[in-house]
This record gives sequence, structure tokens and C-alpha cells, in this order.
Amino acid sequence: MNSEAKLMKELFERSPTRELEEVEKVNSVQYAERDVKEFCQTDSTVSVLSKLGEIVETQPGEAPRFMYVYATFGSGKTLLLKLIGFATGENEDTEHLAAELSNLYSGFNRFRRKLEKSHIDHLIPVFLNLLGRDITQEPPIALLIFEALGEALGYPTDPMWLLEWIWRLDVRYDLWNRLKKFHYDGTTFEEVMSKRAPLRGWLYKALPEMPKTSGTQYASEEGIRETILETEEFVNPDNFTPEDLRSKIRETVDKLEKNSDETYEFLIGLDEVALFIYNSLRRYREFCDTIETIFKGPTPIIGTGQWSLNDLQQSLVGETEKRIWFNEVKLEATDTEKIARKRWLLKKPEQRSYISRILEESEKWSLDFFENTESSRDEGDHVQAYPFREYDLWLLRRVMEKLITRGRPTHHEYIQGRALLVLVRSLFTTFGWNRKEVGNLVPWDTLYDLLTEETTLVPTWVQEKIQTWDETFGYGSLEVRAAKVLYLVNQLDLLPSSSLNIAKLLLSNVDEDLKSLHMETKEALKGLQEYIYTDEEEGYQVYRLLSEEAFTIAEEINEEIGNIPSYQLGARLQTLLHEVNDLLRSEETRQEITLGEERKVPIVFRYSIFESASRSPPHRFDSLIIRILADGPEKLEREISEWQEKNSNGRGLEDLLVVIEIPEALRRRLQWSIAAQKVEPHKS
Repeated sequence: MNSEAKLMKELFERSPTRELEEVEKVNSVQYAERDVKEFCQTDSTVSVLSKLGEIVETQPGEAPRFMYVYATFGSGKTLLLKLIGFATGENEDTEHLAAELSNLYSGFNRFRRKLEKSHIDHLIPVFLNLLGRDITQEPPIALLIFEALGEALGYPTDPMWLLEWIWRLDVRYDLWNRLKKFHYDGTTFEEVMSKRAPLRGWLYKALPEMPKTSGTQYASEEGIRETILETEEFVNPDNFTPEDLRSKIRETVDKLEKNSDETYEFLIGLDEVALFIYNSLRRYREFCDTIETIFKGPTPIIGTGQWSLNDLQQSLVGETEKRIWFNEVKLEATDTEKIARKRWLLKKPEQRSYISRILEESEKWSLDFFENTESSRDEGDHVQAYPFREYDLWLLRRVMEKLITRGRPTHHEYIQGRALLVLVRSLFTTFGWNRKEVGNLVPWDTLYDLLTEETTLVPTWVQEKIQTWDETFGYGSLEVRAAKVLYLVNQLDLLPSSSLNIAKLLLSNVDEDLKSLHMETKEALKGLQEYIYTDEEEGYQVYRLLSEEAFTIAEEINEEIGNIPSYQLGARLQTLLHEVNDLLRSEETRQEITLGEERKVPIVFRYSIFESASRSPPHRFDSLIIRILADGPEKLEREISEWQEKNSNGRGLEDLLVVIEIPEALRRRLQWSIAAQKVEPHKS
């Protein structure tokens, strides 16, 4: 029986502190089994694979066998193309994965069934990234495909003349396998290739000695020299044409079928077509000419790119050359948070039940969403997402998109899986979560810290304000933590920024008491009241941080507060008292009231608001004198004692003391109101 993990690092199949892999390469098999396991199937990928199966089923010449798949960077189109290559079962390094793909994913199962029913016995993938060309020479697409064809057949491809020379030796004379096994002067072709310099000299001497070369150009040194010169000329980028490529594909297929009595085709995969063409009319025409030349042969073709070929054509040549063979399909990418969870947070099978147990009360931190966004929520897998909540990465992606676009509507997907992977990895490396104990939850103030550490998305003015609050309230205080969470939640239109939601996002351990944290969060938000405002949205009381402009004004108001004298503050409160009660008239104003059974009792009010009550006013003998004393609790006790001492004996003194305790929050609000009128009269 496996023991329960104590530390975070013990939960995962692969270390969450490992280096990020390189950007996906279409021909890489280094992580083939991992690629199969981490693939995220969607309805869109199933559709692409089904359509590709239909293309493969189509007989050559019956219809254009071309499909173009477009999706934004990082959406998984290169990985999909790579896995299609695995699914053909023709690469000896990944042959075993064809059945696994078919068993794991319905899309690949459909593709495999179509392939098995087709006229093709062997569909050999010939894949290349068009951006991998030598930009100094700008080789034509046809030559790039020929190079990829050579790699698929196991030919050396560098230098290019050697590729052509080996191709002729194999396809036209069937001597390639003999050459690989032949020893001359104690050396093999492979050993000579590793040295490169003596290659030609070795070929001049070795081939005439090799069986089956008699009667061919390879029987003499002079003949071999001529073959090399011919191949150098043939693969010159200025000379090689799409027709040459089509001829070579046809000859290669004929040779393969002659030797085996089985049907062969090449599945040509062209990655990053759109970026290759970009805004070049010449490359666009070259691409179209090449595809139109070869797609009628034994070569179904699949291309990928970041945007539509039809849109690309429209921008370059307009509608006049519309090509129906484009047959393009938009790949709706897997949600990037699912990619991040599957690639970086995959748990060991033996730990899943344990994680499920410790998260059994996870419903307590389920968020309240606005009703009209419920249908778009990603519930996720709370076990797979841990130590994040099941919705954290989904919401974080939307926060990042809002910050990138600054709230502008957009049709593009800006945050891709790799961007989230960087943040997730940083949690375990820079923030040390690799060594945290199991049971901890990632609070959203940590997500804010991740964004400021790894991106430039959080505006400088926000970071500076948070740093100021660190100094005011203390580093790591709940006020600062709540402010960080509030800033992130304010970027989300689908989530009310209520005190309860903020408290749930502040939870940092599965055992933390939500009720207590909620109460503490409300108090923390009160501490930020000068920089936030409350509103009512769909039945929720929500909190929002002020805008940058409002923050600037708030800072000026705070500076002005220090300049407000106590008498001005008292005058404002006295005015408010007059407004709420007609009885409380101006100081020393005589009035008559009814007290019990006594009518026309003369009274006079005097006020000590935020100032001492011990001053010496004139004696009065014609009225009942009432002193209104209003101040903070820390001053009232002393003022009451002094008033009593001063008015305990003698005539003409004050008769009654009314005490009003002013909470600090009210005092602060009065100060804010006065300062705001001075700083920004038209906004007060």
C-alpha cells in the first residue's frame, strides 16, 4: 500500500519544478509517450481527425486531398499534427503508439478505422515546419518537402546533393541498402559520413568495388563524379520545381510498391503555413502552385497555420483567385487551463484518492457566479487542479486576457497554455510550493504575486499602491491580501466581488474556517474604505477598487486631510446635527420648549465638537444651558471630568451635558468630505 504524500512534490507524476519543454516540434519523438498521455481531445479535434480520415479514403485524382487547420499560437495544432504522424503507425520509434491513441481517443479511433478501410496499406508521414527553412537561401517549398521526404525514408539530407544522390542510388538502382552495409578499406559509409571531408573520395573508390554497380555510372570514379555534379545542379534552389517533386514522389511510391506488392502513400504535413506566407504574394503563389501540382498524386496533404487561408488570400489577391481546394477547418483549441492542468499538475494514480479525501469539503469554497455566466463555467477536476481550486486557472486566464486587452472586446485568444505553465511552474519554484505540506490551497493573493513576478500585466500604479498598503497595514496583512484578491476579481465580469467570494479566494488551507475568515475579510475591506466603493449588482453587494484617476484624487485628499483644523471638522458635524434635529440650533440661540408638564422652558445649546468643553463662556441666568460634547472615546472621559468640575458650583453655569461618542470611521468620513471639496469641488 502506497503511503500518503506529506509534501506537494510527492503528489505529482512529474516534478512540478522541472524545466519547461521547448515549443512543440512536429517531428520530435523525444517525448512521444508523454505527448500521447497529455493530449486533450475536444469536439473540434475529433472533427479534424474525422475529416482527415475522409480525405485519406479518397482515391488519388478523385478530388483534391488537402485540408488546412488553423488556430492561434499555442492552441495545440502542432501537437495534433505530430500525433497524426504517430497514428499512422509507420514510424518504428512510435509504431506502438498508434493503437494506444486509438484506444484512448475517439478521434484517433475514427481516423485509424478510416485508414484501415482505405486503399492505402502504408501511409508514411512526411512532416515539416515551414519556418525551419534556411532564410538566407529561401529554398522553395517543393525542395523543403523533398528534404522531409528524404528524412522519412532514412536518407542523409545534408548536404542536399547527397540526398538527391542517395535517392537516385536507392529508387533507380536499389543500391542504397548495399552501400550502407558495404565495407571499403575497413570503413563503412556511416563512419565516413561522420567525418564528412573524405566522403567523395571514399565514394569514388568504394562504389566500383561494390557488387551490382557493374554497367552503371557507379562503376567508375569518372561516372560517380558526373552523378554528383548532376545532383548538385538538380537540387539547386533555382532549378527544383513542384513538377520535380511530384515526379520524385511518384517514382518513390512505384519503387516501394514494386518491392512489397502493397499500396503506399505519403501524408504530407506542412506546419505554420500562414506565418511562412505572411504578407508575401510570391510565397502565397508558390505555396498554391506546389499544392496544386502534387495533391492529385499519392499524397494527401494537411497544413496548419495561425489564421485562415481564405483571409490570407483576400488580403493578398482578393476574391479573383478563390480556391475551393483550401478546405479549411478552424481548430477550436482546448481550454488552456486544461492543458496546464494535464501537463503540469498530473497526479500519481495512488495519490488521487487521498487528494479526493482531503478535498471532500471543497464545496465550501465554491464561488457565487452571476446567473448569466453559469453555463460558461469550467467545473474542472478538483483533484487534478490541486493545489489550485478547480476553477482557479480558468478564471486566472480570463483575468490575464482582461489585463492584456485592457477590457476591450476581442475575438482572439491571447493567453495560451505555455503562459499558464510559466505561472504554475513559478508557484513551485520561485514561491516554494514544492515543499509545502499537502492540505495547503493557493490563495488568490498568491496568484496576484505570481502575475507581478512573471508578467508585466499588472499596471505599475496598482503595484505601487499595494506596496504602500504593505507599509501602512503591514506586509502580509489581511487588508493587503484582500486588496490583491479584489483587484483580480474586479477584472472578471462573471464573478461578483462580494466579501464572501473574496474570503473564499483567500482560503489558504483546506481546514481553514471560512466563517471566521469571512468576518475578518469584511473588517479588512473596511480598512480599505477610502480606496474602494461598494455597489449593488444582481442582488450582490460588491466591492470595487477605485480607478487610477480616482486613486490619484484619493491620494491628494489624504494629503489634504492633514491640513484640516479641528474647528472646521467640528463645524461640519455641527451643521449635520442642525440638519437632523431642528431642536439643535446655533450656539447661544435662545428657544423655548416643553419639558414634561413645564411649558416654554427656555434653553440654550453650546457645542464642543472635537474641542475642549472646559473653556469659560459667559454666565447666563435666563435659560437652561445644555452643552453638547462630541469627540472620540479616548478624549471624552477627561472632558466629562473637567466639565463636571467646572460646572459643579455657582450660578449662571451650564446645567446639562449631552455626550456624543464619535467613531473614528465617522471622523475619517467627515475629514474625507471636507478634503474632497477642497481638492476636487466638482467631484465631491
